[in-house]
Amino acid sequence: MKYIELFSGCGGLSLGLKASGFKCLFSNELSPMAGQTYAYNLLNEDLEECFRESTIPKHVKWISSSYPVTEVKQRLSENPSKMPPIGDGYSELSDKLSDYDGTLLIGNIVSFNNYLRDHKDLVDELRNENLDLVSGGPPCQSFSLAGLRQLDNERNRLPMEFAEFVDLSRPRVALLENVTGILRGFTIPGNDEKHYAWFEVARAFAQKNYYPICLHINAKYVGVAQNRPRFIMLAFRSDVFEELRLGVSESALISALEKSAYLVQEEISGRGFLVSPETDYRYYDIEKDKKLFECSFFKRLNINSQDNWHTCYDALHDLTSQNGKGNSSSYINNIETVFGSLAPDSFNSQKVLNSTSPRHGLRVKQRFNLYQLLSCAPANVDDDVRKFLRGAVGSISPEVVEYFSEKKLLKTEKSWFVLNTKRKLENYFKKLLTKKHSQQALTINKPAPATLSIPDDVCHYSELRTLSVREVARLQSFPDWFEFKSKATTGDLSRRFEVPQYTQVGNAVPPLLGYTLGSLIKELLSKLDDSRADQNIFSVENDKFVSCN
Repeated sequence: MKYIELFSGCGGLSLGLKASGFKCLFSNELSPMAGQTYAYNLLNEDLEECFRESTIPKHVKWISSSYPVTEVKQRLSENPSKMPPIGDGYSELSDKLSDYDGTLLIGNIVSFNNYLRDHKDLVDELRNENLDLVSGGPPCQSFSLAGLRQLDNERNRLPMEFAEFVDLSRPRVALLENVTGILRGFTIPGNDEKHYAWFEVARAFAQKNYYPICLHINAKYVGVAQNRPRFIMLAFRSDVFEELRLGVSESALISALEKSAYLVQEEISGRGFLVSPETDYRYYDIEKDKKLFECSFFKRLNINSQDNWHTCYDALHDLTSQNGKGNSSSYINNIETVFGSLAPDSFNSQKVLNSTSPRHGLRVKQRFNLYQLLSCAPANVDDDVRKFLRGAVGSISPEVVEYFSEKKLLKTEKSWFVLNTKRKLENYFKKLLTKKHSQQALTINKPAPATLSIPDDVCHYSELRTLSVREVARLQSFPDWFEFKSKATTGDLSRRFEVPQYTQVGNAVPPLLGYTLGSLIKELLSKLDDSRADQNIFSVENDKFVSCN
């Protein structure tokens, strides 16, 4: 099956889709830094080697750059927002689709869409491919709960450009992934009206005659060792949608399809602005709309439960400094099973890539020790201590004193002590005051919190340090052979456009989630192809699509 990915990041989604049997025609990437990782792992293209040997990349092309193709190093440091318009800089774009096969395009999707509109023959070639899938995750900082939540942020345009590319290429299915913050309403300045970004994205696809189904899922339900909720939109081309609707017998899925059909009908007729989110059209939550995820082909997204979620221990225990790389858990073995065949021949399984652990001073280690103790504390104790640490309250509660009465706190680099009075504890905590609200320790027997791009937000569950890039990648379900390239971190103003290793991991779609989504779509399209004659694609005999009515 053939697909194109936009906003590919470091390649987590592409890795999952490739493992599930999809072939990538080409991919679009905004950031050169993340593109370097994508090219190295998925295209066998080492851009650092190209720079050292002054060779031209074979599988990476720039939509537009201020630097000639021979200056790879300068291109990798280029700010995507300042790349020149096509025609004003250097570009490797071609008007022949065959020139893009297995290629990564670095640059601006707006420029590429404009290029396609000016090259009708290339658009015709794209449509003649009858692509199975166009997928991707447009940059989402302005939608993120950890971001600025800006209504007029320029990056809000990118999901709409995604819809424009889908309209130009007309794949059978479009898949859009984004942060859960896209579901939260923006207040419109000057009145009480709410703006729902997820709904506007769905409307944009409906206007292109694509039938969207919007889901709020969580990667931990597909076996990722992380509590990572994500917004997923699957949008079906009209012919695929009609075939799908003919074969459905499950009430929950019928309802979702009917709401999608209503949205498209209203958009095409010009009345889309009258459709109300949550009333006329809605998204479906994996924890609230259980019937949809238990009784349809969405069941693939609901394999694991609280009884068998993978934990931080499953992901990390064999990488601790005490153990070295030892016996792997079922979690790691599953990742190896799914992605092992894609590993390069040169991979040495005994070598741990991206494994450098950050070093910290005594005060930071003391704070990490405190967070580890708080990870097992009652909620009221955790809340009281955190308020004290950020200066919101001037004293600690008796419950805090009681909880720490027998807990060992770090005194020096190699010694510990117990502080069992209110005064001693408060004096100790005062040395650890911080303005950071989000820092926490991993809980050993639970999935990790959602991975962010800032490495010091989370510390290890047993060691007094933050996580290495490899450990964060493990939590995201990246295989150990997948090597992250470029800088580990970035600071100052360059943070605005550079995408270093920690950010690449934090922004990525967990590969196991990508694999699950790819398998779901592949199976659906295969069954539609195989069952057009009898229109019985979800028969009782098929245990994957059995009716639950």
